[in-house]
Amino acid sequence: NVPPRPFMHQTIQNHKKEWTPLFNNLLKKNGGNVDKAFNSLGAVIKGQVVDTIINGDFEPNAPSTIAKKGFDKPLIYTSDMKNSVNWAVIEGNK
Repeated sequence: NVPPRPFMHQTIQNHKKEWTPLFNNLLKKNGGNVDKAFNSLGAVIKGQVVDTIINGDFEPNAPSTIAKKGFDKPLIYTSDMKNSVNWAVIEGNK
């Protein structure tokens, strides 16, 4: 029975109000270049998702998991998941 550890949901709940104003600022900073603004926003959101994986408010690991891993850090074992977080800007219809 693995408890849910919704890192994406926590990231969205904690940061979604920041993203629109940030995107607007990035759009201005990049001279109206939407792709550059979205790429910059993607990098920010990636950092926020990784931070949530590392520091999120999750139910602790079971004692057996702690014994196996040697530490109590939910969602962290090999770091493959946090190292795999990425983003892509997908071009829409024009």
